[in-house]
Amino acid sequence: MAYYKTIPTHSLDLLSIWTHMSNTAAIAWHENRERWTGDKSQQSRKISKDQVISWSTTYEELLLTSEPFSQPIPLPEIVDFLVDIWHDDGLFD
Repeated sequence: MAYYKTIPTHSLDLLSIWTHMSNTAAIAWHENRERWTGDKSQQSRKISKDQVISWSTTYEELLLTSEPFSQPIPLPEIVDFLVDIWHDDGLFD
């Protein structure tokens, strides 16, 4: 004799509503992200060969000032800079 658990009808209705809400939220999230980041197919890839941050720049010079940066600093470059500082200070393993 086999025992089967049946899912109550109201649970199926809730699952259907949850799935619809999840899909709607995911779609809205992707649409908002695309508006924020722009259409990547229309953007040219600008690869900078020269680093914006000089090898002799200190943390204080870069981050403890209220002056704006002279030019945008690419995210990978600032991450490398911070990780190097954290390694030197023993804050990052």
